Amino acid sequence: MKNIIVLIFLLVISVSNAQKKYRVGETIWVYEKPTGFITRSDNFEKVIQTGEDYIEKTENRLSNDDVVLTSIAKSDSSDINMALASYKSNINIKKLSLKGYAYKLGEYFKRNPSEEYNELNLSVEVVEQTIDNKLFYVIEREVTLVENNYRYMSAYYVTEIDNKEFSIVMVCDNENDRRKIEKSILNSKFRQYAPR
Repeated sequence: MKNIIVLIFLLVISVSNAQKKYRVGETIWVYEKPTGFITRSDNFEKVIQTGEDYIEKTENRLSNDDVVLTSIAKSDSSDINMALASYKSNINIKKLSLKGYAYKLGEYFKRNPSEEYNELNLSVEVVEQTIDNKLFYVIEREVTLVENNYRYMSAYYVTEIDNKEFSIVMVCDNENDRRKIEKSILNSKFRQYAPR
């Protein structure tokens, strides 16, 4: 009986240690990374610069309060099979509405990277997804580079939380890792912040 109690205690500790809590305004996002993934602190400079270049070319204003909450990856040296969660000013959501902003991002994702490659199959879809009673728009993009015989997919989850644009970006080149990351995102929770 004593061994069973110790095992239950260890199981509870391991589950609570695997979950991380991140604060966005007055909301706590509870997230558990998938097994086999590591937390890393890469800010994905190239991806961020591409987004900043796009925003500067449009009428949208650039927010300067981006906060990276977490980034996970399959290995420390890879920019694929990864996810990044962050929040920033909701300027674009205020201007376009959440739905309008998601569809504008979807139109942008149809153009880039198609300009860089001659033979490319590209599909983009914007869908609604509820995660723990919060409505997200998900911009799903699948890219096949024909000459390289290489396929990858990305998903950009976006919602508004406490007057902030909260987003999770996932990029994968295999179905197994995509399912693991997607499951970890869909199983995440949102709780009201309660100071101690």
